[in-house]
Formats: sequence, C-alpha cells, structure tokens
Amino acid sequence: MACRTTWHQNLALSGAMAISLLLIGCSEPTAGERLANATVEGTAETGFYPHCSRDYDSYDPSDCVDLRTFDPEFYSRKDHSVISTAIGVAERSLTIMSLADTHLFLNSITFTAGGSLVAVGGPHLQIARADSEADPTWEVQAFTRFADAFRDVTFRDANHGLATGNDGAIFRTLDAGDHWHAHNLPHNVWNAEEAHQLKLKGEAYAIAYADDSTAVSGGNTHMLRTIDDGQHWNPTGPGLGREAIQEIAFVDESTGWAIGSAGQVYRTRDAGASWTPVDVVGDDSHLMGLDFTGQHGCMAGNWQVWCTDDSGDSWQPAEVERASSPTQPTADGITRLRLEDQHHGWFITRYGWIYATRDGGASWQPWMEVPRAAHGALQELQLWGLTIADQKVWAAGSGSLMLPESRTRGAPLVGSSAILLSWPRAKPEHKT
Repeated sequence: MACRTTWHQNLALSGAMAISLLLIGCSEPTAGERLANATVEGTAETGFYPHCSRDYDSYDPSDCVDLRTFDPEFYSRKDHSVISTAIGVAERSLTIMSLADTHLFLNSITFTAGGSLVAVGGPHLQIARADSEADPTWEVQAFTRFADAFRDVTFRDANHGLATGNDGAIFRTLDAGDHWHAHNLPHNVWNAEEAHQLKLKGEAYAIAYADDSTAVSGGNTHMLRTIDDGQHWNPTGPGLGREAIQEIAFVDESTGWAIGSAGQVYRTRDAGASWTPVDVVGDDSHLMGLDFTGQHGCMAGNWQVWCTDDSGDSWQPAEVERASSPTQPTADGITRLRLEDQHHGWFITRYGWIYATRDGGASWQPWMEVPRAAHGALQELQLWGLTIADQKVWAAGSGSLMLPESRTRGAPLVGSSAILLSWPRAKPEHKT
C-alpha cells in the first residue's frame, strides 16, 4: 500500500488562530510501482540486465515476470576433446572433427577478432568455443534442459558478441564468450505488448552488427534492433507473416541486407531502423547465404547465387556448376556462403557439398563432396555454419563420425554429435 503525505497550512480557527494540519492518504500501489519494487538491477554476476527479485517475502511473484529465466541448476560448462580424421581428394585436403559425447548439433560458427572460434547450436542452448584454430579442446556451455537451440552468433570485436535462437532469445557476451547472459525485460502485465514484441513466434535465425552499438536480429514474424550494444531491443522492419529472415549482413554502418524464405530480400540505408523490399529473385528461392567484403557481396539459396559489386544496387546471377552424385538427397541446397575477399569465396550445402569461386562469384565450382570423400567415415552429415578464419575455412553442423581404426575393428560410429570441418583458405592470411 502506498501512502501520500500533504500539509495544509493557515487554516483559521477561532478567528486569529492559524495552525497546520498533516493529512495522510493511503492507496494501493500501481502496477508500475509494484514492478519497480520487485525489480533489481543486473550486474556482471547476475546478467547485466534488470531482473525480478527472488525475495518473495517482500512482494508477490505476479508483481514481476521475467522475459527470460534460466535455472542455474541446468547450466553446465565442460571441455571436450576433438576426435579428428583427415581426408583428401586429388590435392585437396580436409579435416573432419567431432566433439564426442556432446549430444550437440551446430547451426552457426564465427571467427572472432581475438582469434577464437565460437559455434552455437542445441539442444539445451549450447555454445562451443575454441581459443584458436589449433586448439585441441572446445569448451561447451549449456543453459537449459530443453530442446531450445541457438541459430546464429556474431562478434563485433574480440570481446563483444551476440547469439540468438529459439523464440527470439538473445544472449550477449562482453568477455570473448567466457560468460553469456540472456537479454531480459521484467514486466507484470499479462500479454504486455512490449514483452510480446521481443518474442518471435518461432526462431531468430540471424543476427549481425552494423556498428559498435547497433545490431539487428531477424527470424520468424519480425526483426529486432538495438542501438545500445544489446542492452535494449525494439521491433524493426516489416511484418514477415509465415516467412522468416535467414541471414543479415551489413556493407557499412548504414547499408545492410536481410534475406530469407520465399525469396525475401530487404535493404536498409539507416542501420536497420527501416527496411525496404527489393525484387531480386523469385519467390521459389529459399535464401540462406549472404556475405559482403567491401561493396562486393553475394547471396545464395537453393542452388543459385547472385553477386554485386556496388553494395547491392545491382545483382547478377552466377553460374553454378552442378555436379551429379548418386548419393545426393533431393532436399540438398545452399545453407551458408562466405567470401575471403573480392575474388575468393565458398558455399556449403546442407548435405555436405563444398563449392568455391575464384572470380568474385561469377562462377562456382564443386570443391569436394565430403560424405563421398570420407568413404563411409562420415554419415548423416548436415552443414549449417561457415566462417573464414586466419588460415582455414570452417564449417559446422552435425553427423556421425567413425575413425579408420574403429572401422577395421568393426566398432560402431562415434555417435551423432557436433561436426566441424576445416580446410585451407584459398589465400591464407599470414600474420606478421
């Protein structure tokens, strides 16, 4: 109950006598007051974001509801060794790695300015990190006991990163991925509009930085944007209906592109504050690959690629050399595309094809069909993530790996788990 105190002065009694009266009025606290009283500020230990107090002796639990809550009982952190085998086709070599006993599939991978590799996936909202390309162990953090999964991860420098996934959940790190905390918004109004807008009806598949403080996330139903490095998020862009944004990339601090299912292509010229549809491809294209290096960029979906040399003012279709394979599933298609520079680039397909370009994306040639090249050592492969590191290109997904020595003994596969592929860059950067 809230009480209000006021003074009424100079009330005349008995002619010349004047006194002051203290009046006290009490009323029930408003919903906003109850929320404020039940909310505590976040810290580096509790997650950076305001959250509901757990002191139920001083307030009713209905006075404060968190947008995201994670039980620390289900958080885990463990190092996993890499089981690996090398394969080669002609003069092309590739290493297959499995994070054994992780029960983890990977959806995205990125190489940070600090030299580490960070990959995200599920179930249980899991994040895997290696300190370098040569690190033999990966640390894996898991945040829930449920089937929730991360879909994308990005870093703007060595320390600051964002990951997004199920239901629009957004996690942030400020210390190179050593700790991650979920974006939160306390509220206490049933179906509060502000909280409702921060949850996507499905997945958030993509997230990208425009600059040091601005980032955009997208997926099912709509997109979200922050202008304070992930502390607060607000809806942006068009309503997406049943379609979904699959990838977002920025050319510079103002110009960016978002692509998705049913051939959706959107451009922003104001760092994601507004988005305009652009007619580039047909609505039968499921676009999933997008990357820029300077003004040169390419987008891809199904088995098609389009590239630009003018930040997207014009797009040209590329020639993709299709290689037939008796083992290729009909649902195979491009899942990620990354560019090394204005001449060299790569794309991967869902079921394990790797393609390369040496002419700026004008033409793409098959580089390796990984399951076939592995001669039975790798089964059930699915690839979703791709990144360019200093020395190698890295792809991430899931599959079952059996090492050569295991096959000779008739031993079973290592088991379905996170799979990482790496192979030399077309033009590796040798730091001095």
